[in-house]
Amino acid sequence: MMWGEEPELSGPRDYFRNSLLLREIEKNQKGKKILDFGAGSGHLILRLLEKGNTCWGIDTSKVVIDVLEEKVKGKFGNKVTTIKGDDKKLFKLTQKFDVVVSGEVLEHIKNEARAIEGFFKILKRDGICVVSVPANKIYWDINDDFSGHYRRYSKNELVELFRKSGFKILKAYYWGFPLSLIWHRLIYLKIIKNKIHMKKKYSGSKTFLGKLLQKGWLKNVLSHIFWLDELFNWTKLGGGLILVAKK
Repeated sequence: MMWGEEPELSGPRDYFRNSLLLREIEKNQKGKKILDFGAGSGHLILRLLEKGNTCWGIDTSKVVIDVLEEKVKGKFGNKVTTIKGDDKKLFKLTQKFDVVVSGEVLEHIKNEARAIEGFFKILKRDGICVVSVPANKIYWDINDDFSGHYRRYSKNELVELFRKSGFKILKAYYWGFPLSLIWHRLIYLKIIKNKIHMKKKYSGSKTFLGKLLQKGWLKNVLSHIFWLDELFNWTKLGGGLILVAKK
């Protein structure tokens, strides 16, 4: 199994989160030129490409970039550009984008304010930025430690970061309660604990569950249960935040 293909990274919860990001992109921007910052092994980019967008994907890992290119080059070779780099790369780009999207990335960056400034720089006038981040410090657990997170956010903290960089906030909301939280605690944390115990970063990937959730149709079908969580976003108990901002 390749990097990024494990249940939390590519399973139904991740598929649902990407569906939320896609929904916000489609509702708020009709442009077709999109940069995915922290693209990983391409789950979101693939769905963006299938909708006819032209995409750029940036990631810090050459291994990840290689996996991404393997997935997209054959079918979407002329519609996707991959770049190895971090937030500093944003300030070197000459292209301007209709959309910058970044899913579960800012929490990995020590100075995330600088990355947000980079998002603002490379957007076209009236372009939008759509991000997701982990929320609510009370949910900090071994996954945050294992994944190298610097922080979890409150809605006010995330909104203020984007406002300071010049963005106009269109919306910001919590997501991921209660079903997403149950999935995380009952399924994914068991995988993480197994990885730590075995001292193998991807030891959980050989489980029956991990192999089963590689099936794209199954991820899609199972992800629909998480739409029920939309009924509970008002509680502010979600483990994640989605923010949409305009330049």
